[in-house]
Amino acid sequence: MESKLSIDLILAKRAVWDMALEPEDFLKIVRGELSVDWPSRPFCVARLLESASWYDVVRILSPQEICSMWPEAKHFVRSKSIKLGMEYACRVLH
Repeated sequence: MESKLSIDLILAKRAVWDMALEPEDFLKIVRGELSVDWPSRPFCVARLLESASWYDVVRILSPQEICSMWPEAKHFVRSKSIKLGMEYACRVLH
């Protein structure tokens, strides 16, 4: 069985495939453990939401953490269905 960290790294690799960013640093940014000018935490949260299923995303961040970042992250999400789903999820969770 793969460890949680290795599964998280696989998810991060999917999100950073076109970026000059190591998956480990991406996870640190998403978790708020590393702050850089670019990519910002809201951008990385949006990228994670677009590249992984909800069930995989909540392996990395709690639903409450995701919803607290949503007001900033939603501006980076391109998918209308993800935006609608997140708006619904955050309404239900509050």
